[in-house]
Amino acid sequence: MREYFMKTERLGFSVWEKDDLEFAKLLWGEPEVTRFICALGVFSGEDIKKRLETEMRTRESFGVQYWPVFLLETGELAGCCGLRPHDCLLYTSDAAD
Repeated sequence: MREYFMKTERLGFSVWEKDDLEFAKLLWGEPEVTRFICALGVFSGEDIKKRLETEMRTRESFGVQYWPVFLLETGELAGCCGLRPHDCLLYTSDAAD
């Protein structure tokens, strides 16, 4: 059973896990999705695997990622949403000097 760290009335927000490659393929294998996030417009199978690994690493390193979102009623992947870490040095007074 999938665990959700947050729920709304209809949606469950989860985290990407290594066993989620099939969900990742559903999302990042869809040209209508990747045309907005990929310079070539499509991800190869290897690109999808790397993207999944990147999301898991980002969560480990920074505690955020583009979280997978599921329909609670069916368990179907609805998409993803989330946060990206920024370069903290850009916002320190030392960087301005």
